[in-house]
Amino acid sequence: MICGLFIGLQTHAQLVQENIRFDAGVGSHFLHGQLANNYKISARPWNFVNVGMSYDTKRKYIIRFETAMDMNRAEKGTPEIWTDYFRGTLGLGYDFMQTFKSNKRPNPGSKAGFKEKFRLDAFMGIGVSVMVNKRRYPLDYGDRVHSMDYMMNVTWALTPSYKIANNFSVFARTSFTAHIRQAYTFDMNEGRDNPLFDGGFMNAAIGVSYRPFSSTRIGRGPRLRSLD
Repeated sequence: MICGLFIGLQTHAQLVQENIRFDAGVGSHFLHGQLANNYKISARPWNFVNVGMSYDTKRKYIIRFETAMDMNRAEKGTPEIWTDYFRGTLGLGYDFMQTFKSNKRPNPGSKAGFKEKFRLDAFMGIGVSVMVNKRRYPLDYGDRVHSMDYMMNVTWALTPSYKIANNFSVFARTSFTAHIRQAYTFDMNEGRDNPLFDGGFMNAAIGVSYRPFSSTRIGRGPRLRSLD
């Protein structure tokens, strides 16, 4: 799917390498929408990892693919939870700060101001997820064990970032992921009666983004030709 997307980009317009970004972030999760009674998921840091690839188009839009992993573990003093959640999402974003930025090229040697270094990206995408139950059960365990749950995901995210070097930026990210066809609770102990639009949670993370093909110019690099 990703290969097909970039083949399409190259077919309709020249791919501007300077507009490609890679990013990685770590954080936590909270507000899980579906849990069995007395089960609670810990919101301690570093239980969430997010990695993404983005392409900035000419008209302030962003094409983005991201993957994420959540390690769902129980809060102290609550029943055991040991599930890992994996997600892949493809979608579109928009850089709201581009509305306030000038399209004029900066003068050689001039310094980038706050508006050139700061950006505020909004993102919405759809993808697939899988949740894996890694809990070990005793041999005489009598109830049914749910090992995996497959579902679709819809993710919304808001990401402010600030450029600290020509190729690097730091960011803080808040996202909400909703599920379609989540069949079991996040603790994998109970089934859901109406799994069509059921289940969801939020993430918060900090991280770094990197432009491997960025030129030495300040700002977002030359745009000789890009998507309409």
